[in-house]
Amino acid sequence: MRTAGAFLLLSAALHLVGVALEGFRPESLFLLGPAVLYVALFAGLARNMIWVGWIAFICMLGGAAGAVAELANAPIAPRWVLWGILGADLVAAVVLFAAIWNWRKHERTTL
Repeated sequence: MRTAGAFLLLSAALHLVGVALEGFRPESLFLLGPAVLYVALFAGLARNMIWVGWIAFICMLGGAAGAVAELANAPIAPRWVLWGILGADLVAAVVLFAAIWNWRKHERTTL
């Protein structure tokens, strides 16, 4: 889960870059919320908390959908930043899915 956490941190950093590159415009300040959330989720993933993995997985799917929506409309950050966020969120979601799947498989074999 730490690998997924690294991609959450990358996504959080890209959110901050997007805000900074837009000159802290009020529209771009929205990106600060997900950045803070992703750092908090990273803290739980670094401790291998499976319930945080589930929450992070759902957030990554939502974050990817949000990045696609922003790319389709007037973006609140540079497009390359949004593409980076989309990529980081999708990779994190795939890694989290694998970690959750392996954890559940391991739990069934030990019961």
